[in-house]
Amino acid sequence: MQTQVGFNSQVKDGEFLNYKGGDLGFWGNNDVLSTKQELIGQSWPDNPTSTEEGAAPLIYKWQAALGNSWEVDDGVKVGAFGNFFYEQDASAYDNGQLNSLEQAGPGTAIVPERYGTGDNFKTELYDVTQGTSSIQWGGMGSLGIETDEHKLGAKFLYTLLSENQSIRLIDTRGKDYYFPGYNPDDITGVGHDQPDVAPYNRLETLDYSQLSTESVILSGQHKLSFLDPNSEDSEKSGVFDLLVPTVDWKLALSKAREDQPDQTQFASYWLPEVQVAPGVVNPQQWIAYPPAQNAFVGWVQHINYENEEESKQGSFNVKLPFMQWDDREGYIKTGSFLDLVSRTYRQDTFSNGGDPNTSYSSAFDEPWSAVFPSQDHPIYQSETDISYDGTQDIWAAYAMIDLPVSETFNIITGLRYEGTHMSTTVIPDSNALWIDTDTQQLRDFSGVNDWDADFTTNRYLPMVGCNWILEEGLIFRSAFAQTLARPNFYELVPVLQYDYIGGPIFIGNPELQMSALNNYDLRLDWTPYENWLISSSLFYKTISDPIQYVNRFTEGFAYTSALNFPEGTLLGAEFEARVTLEPMFGENFRGIALGSNFTYMSSEVTLSKEDSDALATYGVKQNSQPMTATPDYLMNVSATYDYDDWGTQLGIFYTMKGDSLISGANPHTNLLTPAIYQIGYGTLNFTASQEIYEGLKFSINARNLTNPDVQTEYRTSEGINGLNSSYSAGIAVSFALTYQVNF
Repeated sequence: MQTQVGFNSQVKDGEFLNYKGGDLGFWGNNDVLSTKQELIGQSWPDNPTSTEEGAAPLIYKWQAALGNSWEVDDGVKVGAFGNFFYEQDASAYDNGQLNSLEQAGPGTAIVPERYGTGDNFKTELYDVTQGTSSIQWGGMGSLGIETDEHKLGAKFLYTLLSENQSIRLIDTRGKDYYFPGYNPDDITGVGHDQPDVAPYNRLETLDYSQLSTESVILSGQHKLSFLDPNSEDSEKSGVFDLLVPTVDWKLALSKAREDQPDQTQFASYWLPEVQVAPGVVNPQQWIAYPPAQNAFVGWVQHINYENEEESKQGSFNVKLPFMQWDDREGYIKTGSFLDLVSRTYRQDTFSNGGDPNTSYSSAFDEPWSAVFPSQDHPIYQSETDISYDGTQDIWAAYAMIDLPVSETFNIITGLRYEGTHMSTTVIPDSNALWIDTDTQQLRDFSGVNDWDADFTTNRYLPMVGCNWILEEGLIFRSAFAQTLARPNFYELVPVLQYDYIGGPIFIGNPELQMSALNNYDLRLDWTPYENWLISSSLFYKTISDPIQYVNRFTEGFAYTSALNFPEGTLLGAEFEARVTLEPMFGENFRGIALGSNFTYMSSEVTLSKEDSDALATYGVKQNSQPMTATPDYLMNVSATYDYDDWGTQLGIFYTMKGDSLISGANPHTNLLTPAIYQIGYGTLNFTASQEIYEGLKFSINARNLTNPDVQTEYRTSEGINGLNSSYSAGIAVSFALTYQVNF
């Protein structure tokens, strides 16, 4: 049994961002955020639309487990195990930034992106505050029976994650950018004669969701001794003598369901008092602001969706071990795999579209969203939503052999046949429109159906490798294998997807296809002492039709989508070392271990002709880019101390990763949305535990001690950059007591 309490340096009582009634119940329930279909055509007075600071939730968790095994008959064992866990967590930051920038010509500076025309436009230079609380609980139960030749197991798992999130985006930096020194209280000051140029704006999102997962897994392993080829009547060939074959199988039924009863979004911009004539002053006021992606609905939205995915999975394997000519054991293995996945996604949006009450007079620190529910704003169901169904069927069969050629050399080779069928069926509302990411145009659902995805791929995938023992403790390994990479439903459906209003937007591409990879690997492992590993490796991949993320721009807003680029390559080198100090420095250093891992990667993908031509028209000559989601390097360093006599364990762990491309550049008209990169950063963690007495242990876990700024930035091919986003996660420290009783 274990109980744990913790804190986060950025989760502060009285400053935690939430909304009225936003606390979660013990089991994660929240009845405040929900769509009110019975109030269609009326105001929704009980649905909050504003964020507010308040009490921070406690951070704690506990779990209990119980298991045992019994010998019920000679050679027959039965075992059972069960556990239950409960966790309440929270995270927050008030130092975030999210900026939309663009470049207006090669070599020029990156500047704020304008949303609008002439002297009437908005910017998106947001200061971001976020508070997230969650409750997760679940458990597992398993039963098993085992004999000398058979193992049967059954397992059931269930988890429920409830999450409550409040996000507030405020843009005041746009006005300051165009009018340095701007003072909203000085009606004669700079910028007041142009109130519609980059006005202050405020976007708020209140979100409550639940994600449940459940699985039933049946498995078995069987030793087929009745097929023993080495019976008394059999004769050995001396070349390949078969041993007792084994069979294993697994059946799994899984379901995941995400329910979002309501995501409330509120968007407005603010104008200060404006002197329109001597002695005539327009009052300060909030004005409705539906961002471009929500232009067909109101400035207040309540979004409800349900996303359910079911998987039926099975596998069956037969292993035929054998003894070859110099009495070394190898095996032949064959098997099959089947996974049938279905997804159902349904979305309904309720909004105040057509609402004539489009303004509210108050100060900037008195947001309209705080009083909106008490006003007269009828809510109607939108007819612009897009739902979808999806299927993914994977079937595979393989055969392989692990052949000891000599005492020091093994060959492993095999062939896998794999088939995939993926399809999506879009279910649009009557007035729904979709964005064709190929043409970057807004379209309706008429004409030839090119908004649904449907493809089937069947491939034979060979693999060959070898293990060569150069000397005791020194092994050389090499391998070649062909593999496949599939798009997911998220990347296929042309549905506008984002976590919060004003946040990054993703729209899927139904024309995506699978990628094919050739993988080449060389590795050298050296284990001169027990618990030592010195390893180095080289790997190289060639990729056909790699799936890459790119920036796009349609109807006044930027977003990210996925494309198949023609080809790509990835070259990498890895060095790993895990050593204990006792073999080198003696008994006084027993229990001290050091570890390090460094991986360097260099990648390149060839741009599509359309993308390279568009960049050339803009004035940039570029035919390739790095592979998305592939950092320049990864590094891990650790030091641990384990002193059994005292029951003491200490560990310190540092992780660093380099820059990686998130999405590629995209020109639109005479403007460019530059490529976006994740800037590399490092994190430091520390753990310590001490046994108090037998079975009782106290432990400390400190995570993210360096608390780095997690940042992304825009970069052009000329090396010009600008901040895209930034936040820090906070330092998390927890204290735990664990008690274990062995029966």
